[in-house]
Amino acid sequence: MTKSVDDDVACMREVMRRACWDLYYHERELTLAHKKLGAVKAFIARCGIEHKFTDHEAMSLYDSFSDEDKEPTDADQFARYLVGDALNDVRRHEDGIQEGHRNIATAKKMMARGKYTEFTVDEVMEEVKKRESDRVRWEDAQ
Repeated sequence: MTKSVDDDVACMREVMRRACWDLYYHERELTLAHKKLGAVKAFIARCGIEHKFTDHEAMSLYDSFSDEDKEPTDADQFARYLVGDALNDVRRHEDGIQEGHRNIATAKKMMARGKYTEFTVDEVMEEVKKRESDRVRWEDAQ
């Protein structure tokens, strides 16, 4: 935990806040990842590159390039690489959402075990959403 806590209730709230933030972050980023995937596929179509490869092939090519620091050598490879990159973002955030749900479930079990009634999961999630909304508005203003 990075935030300073003064007592056990604050500690429990911080555990729940982190779990809620992780879930909220990955849900938001998954939406953006799907938009990126759509944009990549539109880009490929507009460039006249035939999309004659599977998502699995695109992911495999992306993974092989990431592992070996290689670069795509032609338009077809580049298209597959871009699709693989976008699919990798989708996969990463889907995995993050699953982990976020597990973390929230664990935090809820801890709340129940410790009989914490000072706050609810919904209250903490609303705080997270409000803070993120305020942060995004502040960053947009800069």
